[in-house]
Amino acid sequence: MRRPSLPLAAALTARALSPHPDWERPLRLVLANLCEDAMGYGPGASEYLRAQVITSVELAARVDVSIVFEPGMTEEQAVERILARDPDVVGLTAYSWNLAFNHAVARRVRARAPDVLLVWGGCSFGLFHERSDWFKGWDAADAVASGSGEYTLLDMLGYLLERPRPCRIEHALRGLIVNRAGTIEYGERARYPERLDDLASPYLQGVVHRVQHPFIEMARGCTYQCSFCSDARKSREGRFEFHSAERLAREIAVIAAWPGSEAIDAGASTANIDEEAFGVVCDAIRQGDPKKKLKFSFQLYPSLVQASHRAAFASLRVSKLCVGVQSTAPGTFKAMQRKTTVAQVRQVVERIGGSAPLLFSLILGIPGETVESFKETLDALVLDLGVNVVVHRLLVLPGTQLHAAHERWDLRFREDCFYRATSTFSMREEDLRRAQDYVLEVAQRLPKAPTRDGLLRLDWTNFDVQELAFTRATRDAPSP
Repeated sequence: MRRPSLPLAAALTARALSPHPDWERPLRLVLANLCEDAMGYGPGASEYLRAQVITSVELAARVDVSIVFEPGMTEEQAVERILARDPDVVGLTAYSWNLAFNHAVARRVRARAPDVLLVWGGCSFGLFHERSDWFKGWDAADAVASGSGEYTLLDMLGYLLERPRPCRIEHALRGLIVNRAGTIEYGERARYPERLDDLASPYLQGVVHRVQHPFIEMARGCTYQCSFCSDARKSREGRFEFHSAERLAREIAVIAAWPGSEAIDAGASTANIDEEAFGVVCDAIRQGDPKKKLKFSFQLYPSLVQASHRAAFASLRVSKLCVGVQSTAPGTFKAMQRKTTVAQVRQVVERIGGSAPLLFSLILGIPGETVESFKETLDALVLDLGVNVVVHRLLVLPGTQLHAAHERWDLRFREDCFYRATSTFSMREEDLRRAQDYVLEVAQRLPKAPTRDGLLRLDWTNFDVQELAFTRATRDAPSP
């Protein structure tokens, strides 16, 4: 692999390596993003980590990095594709929806190739220092990366190259957590870039997989504390970084030039800083995609929506604006660490209604919600205001504050079903089913065809009348 040229400053600050004589060939690193087809973003984190390695002055020529990604793989197919690369190190990106699949794959890899180093990472480990008892994969994990992973990966690879094969981690390195005979050992907190732009771009370096709906990390973290979200300020160690308009425009231009590229999800934080920052992002999109090939979606915090937002995304191809209401019941505000009122929803419609497809989201199962308060919110949005609504069954995601403190709210969930909530102190299992049935009953009374903007008036995800979570919603009849 040819070593890429980097700025002189980067070359001067790179850590000198003294590779161990055992490393006559490059270290083989395989990054695996399994079950990703649930979201459709492509390899995502694996592409960003790969870009960081191939732009490292010290590592580019000493590490052969590849990505295993193919939607719809079985466990055995995933194992075969990983082992076919004869890896020294395998990095698994973990989310709530692929933890069980990752466990199964990693255990099979461990059984067939015991010398392979298995390292896990991802947003599920955002609060691992606070709570780690949920993780059942230590038999198939040599280490877990917590926090920003790019520099952690570089440091770990440098450490391994200075030691004999096979790869072993003798103690917890910075950004890594290891299990020592049942005792978890934490390394120092991961190091972060001074600016998000300092991290390598997979799009500017060249990705391995071009997908129709790629993920661009426009921002990392969030300024808010929503307890159900792994991007919340605490889950990201209180950090928030934003890419420059110049970088975003260049990345968007690359994706727009791909054959078959269709859309980009701008992420949860992009529109939720202030009006000026949102305007800068929209200008970067216009600059990077002047021919308007791509569609973009944004997520909006209701209380932040201003009339000026309409001008910011004017002339962009906006597929939808997702407005996160989640609940309007005061009893949920403390558990959510946020609040939204019906009056604020009405204000959003008045300020930007008609400018782009609007989709308001609710979460069913937040502690403090009752069947009655949920019905009131749903009726206010769907029947009174007439807006498009999607109802998500609450997933109590590892890496979120709600998961870390679930006992406080008597919040129970099914780990074997993507951490779907089954009861809270205010709604038992039968109450959640009643509320879920009410959604389906209301949906039956509404027009079945999509609205003029292509959205359903009432949609739902992760209900237990559906065959699988993270698949397209099935329109089953109300449950018995």
